[in-house]
Amino acid sequence: ILCVDDEPNVLQGLRRHLGMHFDVTTAESGEEALKIMQTDGPFPVIVSDMRMPGMNGAELFECVLEAAPDTIKIMLTGHADLDAAISVVNEGRVFRFLLKPCPQETLRGALEDAFEHYRLRNAERELLEKTLQGSIKVLSDMMALVQPELFGRANRLQGHVRAILREMGEESTWAEEIAASLSQIGCVSLPLEVTRKLYYAESMTEEEEQQVARLPETTDGLLANIPRLEPVRQILKECAGLFEAGKGHDSDGAGDVTTGALVLKLAWDFDVFETKLRDPRAALDGIRETELHAREHVEALSTVVEGRKSQIESMTLDQLETGLMLHEDLLADNGLLLIARGQEITESVLSRIQGYAKRHGVREPILTVLPHGAAAVH
Repeated sequence: ILCVDDEPNVLQGLRRHLGMHFDVTTAESGEEALKIMQTDGPFPVIVSDMRMPGMNGAELFECVLEAAPDTIKIMLTGHADLDAAISVVNEGRVFRFLLKPCPQETLRGALEDAFEHYRLRNAERELLEKTLQGSIKVLSDMMALVQPELFGRANRLQGHVRAILREMGEESTWAEEIAASLSQIGCVSLPLEVTRKLYYAESMTEEEEQQVARLPETTDGLLANIPRLEPVRQILKECAGLFEAGKGHDSDGAGDVTTGALVLKLAWDFDVFETKLRDPRAALDGIRETELHAREHVEALSTVVEGRKSQIESMTLDQLETGLMLHEDLLADNGLLLIARGQEITESVLSRIQGYAKRHGVREPILTVLPHGAAAVH
């Protein structure tokens, strides 16, 4: 917990009484508390006096709400500050306020309640996010079986986004990964012929181009019906804006675009080049020639592509197992595309491959690669 009070004796007492039960950090002002939160945070719980010189407790909690919205806030206040404290609570910024002087057991009980509230709220959010991600993963896998080209691309985009951000020293957020996974979902509204032209970047009629131009609106309309996807929708809207205006990192107005949207646009452009050229190095050259993307992002992608080449394995159908990812499209003996490159081999995907192989046969050997971020086992 972080305890904030302008009286050193009060802080000393809090350390003495609470130190046996909690890991206590103290600050003598709101300004100092914010600095400590930047260097030593996050703190599950912050306890602050209301009346302090400079930044008071209410002002501190406003800053905490913006900088660390998950932190649970408890206010200590005197009778003279009661109206102000009630106002802060009513505005939703404080978990509980306690009157000074506050008995040890009362404060300790409030802290235990705050920690439990913090734990439950974060557990609920984690459960919801994992459930949402799992449901979308099932949806993506099913769509990849129905339309392997475009939804195989969605799986590749997710892997590229995750790997590029990791190479840049960042971890992809759930919103960035889901945005990549659902980036092609609007294509369910397109005729199959238009879908194929879009995938292979072939020329289209004016009517077909109009259908493709409506994809961002269609995608947003589909996702609007799913709760908690506002961050995902925002990334996809920004990415669509980059496509529509032909903008990249160095273009006017791109400074307001999130990193997630910029990296998704880069991964998307790279996949289009690679699909057309069938050569990752040539695709990288094409990306560089456009000069639409930040150098840092392109170099991270280059490192990812080079690392991927060292993990490619050739195997027979009998050797195929879950957890691997297809490096090349998996074709039936008659040339039909069964599973697009970049698709992870799940139980359902493997079952489909084996079932089709028994009836019609598949082309071997099969080139596979470990998923982005997985370590090779020797």
